[in-house]
Amino acid sequence: MLSRVVRRNVSIVLFLGLMVVTGVFYSMGIAAEELEDGVYTGSAEGYKSDIKVEVTVEDSRISKIVVVEHDETPQIADPAFEKLKEAVVASQSLDVDVVSGATATSDAFLKAISRALGIINVEDGEYEGTARGYQSDIKVKVTVTDGKIASVEILEADDTPGLSDPALERIPQAIVDAQSINVDVVSGATDTSKGVINAVIDALDL
Repeated sequence: MLSRVVRRNVSIVLFLGLMVVTGVFYSMGIAAEELEDGVYTGSAEGYKSDIKVEVTVEDSRISKIVVVEHDETPQIADPAFEKLKEAVVASQSLDVDVVSGATATSDAFLKAISRALGIINVEDGEYEGTARGYQSDIKVKVTVTDGKIASVEILEADDTPGLSDPALERIPQAIVDAQSINVDVVSGATDTSKGVINAVIDALDL
């Protein structure tokens, strides 16, 4: 029979293990609740080409991932895609191991999913990025605090005054409010809106 001390130690280990497991599923649940049902597309540059994915979310969970387009080496990329799809859907997380021998392809695949879902996961700090707007480059500064976007500041923009102003004012706040780059563009200022969004993507390397 186990001694009283041993039984007590075993009980403590089991209790701590239960806490860890519960914590993992709890954090996963919070992340899942932030996903809205729908089909999302995103792309990222891989080893040889852009990798475009289509991500299906059902009941606030990633249910399906399809590689819509790529020109990577098939015999290397295709097995990597299958392994990563299974890992992401099973864990409901992008924090999965890349496939050995296909690191760049794996990174791009995961980044494409991140972009599709508008997931932002960067360290605290200030980041600057630039993207083309309607008729000028738009430069932004993004401040990340406690793992969240605290502010998006327009540093430079020379799109049409009056027409571009609503986008330059609303899109930064919309990104902060949503904690996502998946926000609606401003009607009548589509290119400026996309310029701000893409500048944030550039700043955070999303």
